[in-house]
Amino acid sequence: MQGGVWTFFLEDLRKRVVGIDNDRTMMLIAGEYKKMYNKKSNFVLTDICDYKYKHYDSALFLDNSIINLNKKQFSKLLKQLDGRVKNFILEINKNRLIEKTLDYKFGTFDIQEKILRDGGNRYKRIFFNKQTGAKFSINSYNWSVDEIKKLLLGHGSIVIEKETSNSKIFFLRLQHGQ
Repeated sequence: MQGGVWTFFLEDLRKRVVGIDNDRTMMLIAGEYKKMYNKKSNFVLTDICDYKYKHYDSALFLDNSIINLNKKQFSKLLKQLDGRVKNFILEINKNRLIEKTLDYKFGTFDIQEKILRDGGNRYKRIFFNKQTGAKFSINSYNWSVDEIKKLLLGHGSIVIEKETSNSKIFFLRLQHGQ
């Protein structure tokens, strides 16, 4: 959800949007932005694989949101969306995870992120909020664009593929979409 950035962008396009994230810090940032910019979007604190999807026109997973899923979880997500969502839009960063430490601003927060290899294609990402002292970690997986494309083709037909210098975007029409 990236603190609601994409959610609010879509709201500005006059779309009804639900932002989903399983991280309380991201929800706090989204709530901060929602108040600051007088937005109306709804947010749900849950895992994207556990969310009870209703009938939507589109589901967008941007900013590498699926790297926190392994293959089994990603397949489960696609099955949940099928029959409830017509279009699935996925952006995946082409840059591979590597061990490093990053310092950056996220909303009004100063964040330090440590990325540590945790075996195979799994990495542990540890986030530290310098203002509040809050610390949390997530597992992330290195996905290749080819792996993603193969899984997507098993659930529908790719209508559009777009590529930027650092990401690949897939627009998928689900087989059993509403």
